[in-house]
Amino acid sequence: MTWVDQSVGHAALAVAGTRDTELLGSYMYSRAQSVMGGTSQIQKNIIASRILGLGV
Repeated sequence: MTWVDQSVGHAALAVAGTRDTELLGSYMYSRAQSVMGGTSQIQKNIIASRILGLGV
């Protein structure tokens, strides 16, 4: 979902530009969301190890 949010925000900025401060703030927050929730690689590793029993 983070990837979708970032993609939509990027497209909206491409159309509206950076003058819309609310939109810019929302886009910048979406960039931080991927760090707050852990990167997708870390999440995939957790799924692989805990749920699928793969890895160490």
